[in-house]
Amino acid sequence: MVAIWGTYPGFLEIYQKLDPEERRDICFVVSGKGQLEKYKDRFPVIDLEQFSGEQVERLIIPLFDMYIVNDIVWKVFRHTDLKADQIWIMGPTELLRELKKYGSMKEILGCGKLPCLSGLEYDVVFHCNLNCKGCSHFSPIAEPGFGDPVAFRKDLSRVHELVDELGEIRLVGGEPLLCDNLTEYIVAAHAIFPDTKILIFTNGIRLGSINDDLKDCMKQYGAQFSVTIYPPVENYVRGMIEQLEAEGIAIYRSLPMPFFGAWIIPAGDSDPEAAAASCYIPFCYAMWQGRIYRCSTENKIRVFEKFYKPATAFPEGGIDLYDPSLTGSKLASYLLSPIEMCRFCGKTRKFTWDRAGKEPSAEDWYGDGRI
Repeated sequence: MVAIWGTYPGFLEIYQKLDPEERRDICFVVSGKGQLEKYKDRFPVIDLEQFSGEQVERLIIPLFDMYIVNDIVWKVFRHTDLKADQIWIMGPTELLRELKKYGSMKEILGCGKLPCLSGLEYDVVFHCNLNCKGCSHFSPIAEPGFGDPVAFRKDLSRVHELVDELGEIRLVGGEPLLCDNLTEYIVAAHAIFPDTKILIFTNGIRLGSINDDLKDCMKQYGAQFSVTIYPPVENYVRGMIEQLEAEGIAIYRSLPMPFFGAWIIPAGDSDPEAAAASCYIPFCYAMWQGRIYRCSTENKIRVFEKFYKPATAFPEGGIDLYDPSLTGSKLASYLLSPIEMCRFCGKTRKFTWDRAGKEPSAEDWYGDGRI
């Protein structure tokens, strides 16, 4: 039996299109007597307080707002005996593609791969042209450098051996538009995961100088910009967004960022489970040099460690993509379970956006205390 969290319309539509035999393997998880009464005559429903790992082989949680999804994941962990590798986070589009590919839920369960990973980010560049205080990728203290499109293609191909669908492939930095070979990443990403959303995360400062090759490549492969708009360049960036949209360049979203957050606890004495449950950047899985990391902090913390040399060393992180014993199930379990790095994450300290200055302080990244 596969359970689907809630009554997300897209999943209900898929259920209605299935034949009666296939429907027997699906139910919907709701909470409370009112929800049970409302839907019991339309769909098979089960109360959150009653279902268990014995009844349900997998639980699908709809892929939408990452903070709400993280809350749902931890509600499931705390109220049921389901394990991390029994949870799939995916959208109805990804599930429909899986059903078309494998023919049934039973075949999806037996395919040996993780049906969907919500997203994966890759640093195409380390440095940036905007010196943000408390940058989550530590760009103000990072040495200039770039990713490797050859390694990107190789590692992403290995990911595809373990994962069928990716919700998003995020090309990040630093500032990705400082990278001259973005088209190589876009082409590789589309070749390996042709149905996946390809997003270029940018602060927008260089949107006015992108060349026709990048524009044509984005149009051909459906790549989109996700623009984070910072206070000092807001008017300019909004103007460039309008111009690019008029040229047919897709803008996935333009998100104002007047505030930042600091989260690091240098003593490493937070409760890992509590930190994971209240994660500042949940589901920001990262790929780098043959490894997958549960979050960008686990991936990038060496930048902070090298620059400031803190008294307490941060743990080695990530999972080896080329470990011959690695399976889709093991990868899923790792990515949804607390890790050693969670001990170094605490209560988020929010502050108004500001520049880091010429000599950024380690305290720019320190949170408000352990969890």
